[in-house]
Amino acid sequence: MRTKRIAQVLIAAVNLAGIVLLFWLGFRLLRHDTTVLNPDAMLPAEDWDVAGSLLLLGLPPMIAANTAGFLFLLPKGRPLWQRLLLFLPAAAELVLAGYYLLMTAGQEGQWN
Repeated sequence: MRTKRIAQVLIAAVNLAGIVLLFWLGFRLLRHDTTVLNPDAMLPAEDWDVAGSLLLLGLPPMIAANTAGFLFLLPKGRPLWQRLLLFLPAAAELVLAGYYLLMTAGQEGQWN
């Protein structure tokens, strides 16, 4: 019983950390700040580009964390729609990642 409680707390903590990062990176992406954070880097990137890349990298772990929350966090007696609400962060991150991909696909022609 104690191990199950610890697992639930860890799953909730991972989901909460993912939501915090989603808000932080989503704000940076939607702000579309074009300043280069580290111009001396080997591959300098604009702030919004870094945030979009991190959102893309964080999408699979967010889906995994939301799936673990769906399976183990809420009791099976809850209505399905309440348990499906745990997938809202992954859906929001998917929308932001799609937005980032569309934005970068539209800018590919500027380098040619």
